[in-house]
Amino acid sequence: SKKEEKEVVIDCSLINEKVSLKVMDKGIGIPDEDIPYILNRFYRVDKARSRKQGGLGLGLAIAKRWIEKYHGTINIESKEGEGTNVTAVWPLFNNSL
Repeated sequence: SKKEEKEVVIDCSLINEKVSLKVMDKGIGIPDEDIPYILNRFYRVDKARSRKQGGLGLGLAIAKRWIEKYHGTINIESKEGEGTNVTAVWPLFNNSL
């Protein structure tokens, strides 16, 4: 059987003293109805997944909390069957540190 090729592209840029980190994949995508919830702790898109397949539904929730702690934002765009783009933006300089 032919192995499925997987590609993840990471783009980082500096725009107007803000860091923008974008992670893009060409995976299975996320259904529209799940997107509002995927940043919640313990939320899984595929309810049938078991712990054997990895993940507790915490990764994006932790990322969101960390990004917001540094006055940033996280945005997720996805289309089923096409892939997902996750973009995090935060200030380069943080006066509250």
